[in-house]
Amino acid sequence: MTKDTKPLSTMALPQYALSNDFMERFLDAIHTPGKEIVRSPNTKGIKLVDGSELDGDALTYFTENKCALEEEFLADLTEKIGTKKAREFCDVIASNWYDGRAKREAIPVQRLKASIRSYLDCILRGRILLSEIVVMHDPLAVTPSFSDAEVAKILSVNDRLLLKHIDCWLDQHTNSVMLSKGDVFFRRGLAMSQPFTDGDIYREWDFINSYSIAISAPEKFAQMQIGCIPALVNADCDYFNGRVLFFSPFVPKMPAGQLEVGVIPNDRKDTLRSQGVHGGVHEYLLGEHPTK
Repeated sequence: MTKDTKPLSTMALPQYALSNDFMERFLDAIHTPGKEIVRSPNTKGIKLVDGSELDGDALTYFTENKCALEEEFLADLTEKIGTKKAREFCDVIASNWYDGRAKREAIPVQRLKASIRSYLDCILRGRILLSEIVVMHDPLAVTPSFSDAEVAKILSVNDRLLLKHIDCWLDQHTNSVMLSKGDVFFRRGLAMSQPFTDGDIYREWDFINSYSIAISAPEKFAQMQIGCIPALVNADCDYFNGRVLFFSPFVPKMPAGQLEVGVIPNDRKDTLRSQGVHGGVHEYLLGEHPTK
């Protein structure tokens, strides 16, 4: 493949079919021989979704409606697990998970991770070892803050609200007639010492893992560390059914600027499909997708 066709091969990746903002990058590249699609550059501080992507892809649906989304999520969660537990969960995510590495390693998050570990043990029931689906060591020896049943209910609330509000978002998208929920992807930016190989088993890095419904923020995370190999792991949103622990626009007092999707590990082993290097970033696909 010549360099002149590289923008076409990048734009043909299924994870970019939805994005008007990425299409603008493609149009900029295609008119310059040898140019690749430019990636959103890394910035110091918190990695936010670019304003051009928020506007171009109608992702402002999630930021402008955040107050209403928070109220709906808290009400539904309260109905499922009670007021005290619902507020505790939201506080841990908004105050500890979001606010830097030190707080993520503190006891409240460790107790939440212990809850997820217990939940996974329950649903796996010996079918597969945890070490085959998650890389990180076990949480500290702490008491789980939520029961297995409560974790299941948290996941179910997120599933229902994501299904509802992704549909509402797509209704506002300029490409809504041509697109469906199957075109919605979550992606995770990784800075790696060496690239994955096509067909590698993919294991999550921890019991809570950050993805985004947007493109630009994960691109920035992938480029965070100088000397590392930037990569994006992509999967359509249905791949995460039953695994979404939180979505930042839903969580009271949690900034929505990254459009972060916090997911727990899968209950099965999955393989990565390499899509090549595009704009200096290694692209990988998880799940079953038609060849495009």
